[in-house]
Amino acid sequence: MKKKILTAVAVMFVAFIVTQPLNAKADWRQTAKGNYYYIGNDGKKVKGRWIGDYYLNSKGYMVKNKWVVSNGTKYFVGADGKWIPNFRKGWYQIGKKWYYYTSSGKMKTGFFTVKGKKYYCNSKGIMLTGLRKISGKRYYFDSSGAMKFGFRTVKGNRYYFRKTNKDGYAFTGLRKMGGKYYYFSATGIMQKGWQTVNNAQYYFQSDGKSATGWENISGNTYYFTNKGIMVKGLQNIDGALYYFGDNGIMYKNTTITVNGVTYQVDASGKCNQNVNDPSGGGSVSQEMLFFTKYESGPEAYGQTGGDNGNACGKYQFDYRYSLLPLVKYCYSKDPVTFKEFQPYAAYALTEKNKAKLKGNQKFFRAWQTIYARAPRLFASYQDEFAKQEYYDETERYLMNMGINIKFRPDVVKGSVFSYSIQHGAYSAALAVKAARINNGTSNRSFINKLYTYRISNFPLYRTRYNSEKAEALSYL
Repeated sequence: MKKKILTAVAVMFVAFIVTQPLNAKADWRQTAKGNYYYIGNDGKKVKGRWIGDYYLNSKGYMVKNKWVVSNGTKYFVGADGKWIPNFRKGWYQIGKKWYYYTSSGKMKTGFFTVKGKKYYCNSKGIMLTGLRKISGKRYYFDSSGAMKFGFRTVKGNRYYFRKTNKDGYAFTGLRKMGGKYYYFSATGIMQKGWQTVNNAQYYFQSDGKSATGWENISGNTYYFTNKGIMVKGLQNIDGALYYFGDNGIMYKNTTITVNGVTYQVDASGKCNQNVNDPSGGGSVSQEMLFFTKYESGPEAYGQTGGDNGNACGKYQFDYRYSLLPLVKYCYSKDPVTFKEFQPYAAYALTEKNKAKLKGNQKFFRAWQTIYARAPRLFASYQDEFAKQEYYDETERYLMNMGINIKFRPDVVKGSVFSYSIQHGAYSAALAVKAARINNGTSNRSFINKLYTYRISNFPLYRTRYNSEKAEALSYL
């Protein structure tokens, strides 16, 4: 019986030791959820009081990022739970991290602006620096945390961070900036060299800008549009035809056939010697056409968009008057060579349809393509049409007025031709009569009188008319 009592006493003593700490050591502990609490020397969790610079709430957990009222006084504890003396809004370094607090003590997260600079603090309030991916987009922050914009080099890679509205995210894909195109990968890295974008080929130079116009790359000649796209096939560039293979390389010194038309390609790459280009057999002499170099230049048959988009060709055929009739004339004579004129030749001769040719870039390209294909034929058709519509009409008007110039030298006829091209056939006939020219007027006097009349009525063209007159007289 005595042994049993002693055994019971021993069991009770052990139980007391297990449930009551023997000289327990006070220390901080952390729950699985990351909350800190403090165990006192008595082995119990401390609640509702300060432990050094840290405050434990009524449940015994460390308070963070909050105002604490203790003994009637307000104190602010930061992200690490430590009391911040003399707290006011702004940046605080806690450990090695930076945080930003409002005047109410709220810790900022996400994007925000301080003194004109943009920052980002993550969900824990930690300020970010360097290249960061946020919600699927990349941003760059310097060592102070300020967001940076424009071109930046990060670890050897070039990026562009959007300036608009200070968005700051890195561009991706094809972008136009300052009139030039750039290409950035899905991660925002600026690309160089050959790139395929939306099934089109581009070449990006060392500064990231897309190549435009003519480029020599690795010894080969390429041409890129103003949007940076590499061209292929037969191309009209500045009024001349060139041919580029599927790899974009320009052909030289060869013969090619495209859409049934054969071209000879010279050393410069121009397809300007079509073997099927006849002269056209034009009947207009160069002496009669002396004035054209003052009208639009000596070789302006391929010219488009002259006179502010109003006119084309050597005679400045104006959309308001003779341009559409010329198109119809050329197409009716040779619908194969002038096939690009087909849709325009179908237009009825109305003012509305004529206006469709003004500044029409598609029409201008058709004109240049035809001229590059058959320059001699197109030139002769322009000469013939202009003579038919302007000079021949003027000659008929003059005959009705009793003035016959049919047997005058071509240079005299050319002076009349010049007037009719600029002012119309009937106006030219009236000018000859008003200048007191008759069948007995000498050829030299004819030219002098007609140009004197032109200068008196159109003094702004005095310099041109004097030059024309001097050249005309030199032929007599």
